[in-house]
Amino acid sequence: MEMSQYVVHPAVQVRNEDFGLLFYNSADTRLTFVKCGNSIQLTSTDDGVTRLMINCGNERDKEKVWNILQNLSTKGLIIEAGL
Repeated sequence: MEMSQYVVHPAVQVRNEDFGLLFYNSADTRLTFVKCGNSIQLTSTDDGVTRLMINCGNERDKEKVWNILQNLSTKGLIIEAGL
């Protein structure tokens, strides 16, 4: 399973938490809790873009992360940026 790079939508704030990630969408003021542990982490670039960094070892983790990414993308919290 090949994964693309994902960036956080500009209207969304996200932070690392003990359980995983917490997303805040300023467009609709909704919070989204993502229980992913360290499988998905945040990284910021010099241009201020926040990207998701994927850390999965086995196929089961990859499937779980893929489902999470699809859900976040459907909600408009992240944008697929390609490779």
